[in-house]
Amino acid sequence: SFRAGLFFCPSHEAPAPSVDIRGAGGGRVVLTVAGEELGSMERWRALENAFPGAVYLHRGRSFVVLSLNLERGEAELVERETDYFTQPLLQSMLETLHPIEDGTLGRHTAGLASYRVTDSVLGFRRVSQEGLHLVSTEELDLPPTTFETVGVHVGLPKLVQEVDIARHAAGLHAMEHALMAVAPLLAGCDRGDLGSSWYAVFPETLAPGLFVFDRTPGGIGLAESLWRQREAWRDAALRLLAGCPCPNGCPRCLLSARCETNNEVLDKAMARTVLQAE
Repeated sequence: SFRAGLFFCPSHEAPAPSVDIRGAGGGRVVLTVAGEELGSMERWRALENAFPGAVYLHRGRSFVVLSLNLERGEAELVERETDYFTQPLLQSMLETLHPIEDGTLGRHTAGLASYRVTDSVLGFRRVSQEGLHLVSTEELDLPPTTFETVGVHVGLPKLVQEVDIARHAAGLHAMEHALMAVAPLLAGCDRGDLGSSWYAVFPETLAPGLFVFDRTPGGIGLAESLWRQREAWRDAALRLLAGCPCPNGCPRCLLSARCETNNEVLDKAMARTVLQAE
């Protein structure tokens, strides 16, 4: 209840123990090993980290997920040492809900808004721990997850010629990688706390655009922090690209282990051109 400008909990018990510190929404999935509970996570997080075949680390021990039953809210694991780790292949589709603030990034239109994000885990990669070589790629058939969050949108001018669309799409993809590489440094978070998506033609504007958003349902202020620092964010991405001597992108600047297209269709030079535009 609200009284005298303050909120009061009408109970003799403290509310804190009933609040899930793991986040909001989506239900709970229990991780079990031989029938014993190992831990739990939100449903949306389980789809990305506890899919069948995933390697799950817990207190220095390695487990492999055998099955994920979303109806029962349970994932079965077995303890097993592996010489590889797994990465989900995630695709995000966005729908604008409510604009919050408009502005620019360089000479490009930009904005902060709330979005409805639909995530689909398309598959996963096995990557060797030694040398980080790709071992295999497998497809997954998992239901999509939808949540509402807050994100930053950067829009580019509409393109007409087909050759320009192909070149600018590769530049936009590379720009997304560069901005995502430096975003955690400015937002003060882990790379996995942020999501991103890019469109050669975004359906709502019929123009190229990229998005960076909070991966936690409801948002936790990361996108707002990037928005307030957007020019510093752009400068940091430019320094990343300019400071690496490679011509086409490498793990030091552009290549990302999280890229669902396996780091294909990247144009580093075009990304610098687009970011430098004033």
